[in-house]
Order: sequence, then structure tokens, then C-alpha cells
Amino acid sequence: MELDEQARSVRLKASGREIRGKGMASATIDSKLEPAGDGGTRVAMHTDLTISGPAAQYGRGMIADVSARLTNEFADCLKARILAPEAEAGAEGGPEAAPAAKPIAGIRLGLWALARAIGRFFARIGRAIASLFRRR
Repeated sequence: MELDEQARSVRLKASGREIRGKGMASATIDSKLEPAGDGGTRVAMHTDLTISGPAAQYGRGMIADVSARLTNEFADCLKARILAPEAEAGAEGGPEAAPAAKPIAGIRLGLWALARAIGRFFARIGRAIASLFRRR
């Protein structure tokens, strides 16, 4: 991890390997805090992701869907944890324990990503059919 407090940025590097199989993944995530229009703070993230093995066969769309969903769930959980002590302190005079993160169900996430991929597939077919009719 590389932290630059003055620039309000952090670079995280991560990698992993399948226990069984030949799949590997590595990522470099650059995050920077920026002022948001509502007086809050926005986190801008850029990820350089490399995937090899069977997971790479799923295609860019499915990996992007899963990545976006996990990032959004992380952001929602972080927001809840940050805001919880303020709400509790104002209500009862003392901070309470932050809410626990919900576990991510792998099968449910996989099915959700599959449904999104199927939706994209049928949308492409629909656009192709529509373009055929427009040519006539």
C-alpha cells in the first residue's frame, strides 16, 4: 500500500491465485478523495485488473458487473459504518458499535452476474434485429 496524505490518495496492490486450477488475478487500485458537490467527499477509483485462467473466460461484461456491484456494496457498508456513530451519539449520547457487514453470497452474486450477461446478450440480438429491419 502506498499512501499520500497530502494528495489524499492511496494505491493498493493485490494478487491472488486459485487453490485448484491455474487461475490468477492481480489488481492495482488507485483511489483519491475529492470534494463532492453536496459538501461531502467522493472517492474516485481507477483499477488496473489482470485475470488469467478460467475466470478470464467469463468476459469483460460479467467481471465489470461483479466488480461494480462489490464496489457499491463496499461503499454502502462503509457509509453506514461512518454514519452510524454520529446517529447513535446524537440519539443516546454515546457511540454504539457500527453495523456488521453483510456476507456476500457467492452463488447469488454469480447468478446475478449471469442474468446480467444474458440480458446483454438478448439486448445485442434485439439491436441486431432492429438494424436489419431498418436496412429494408
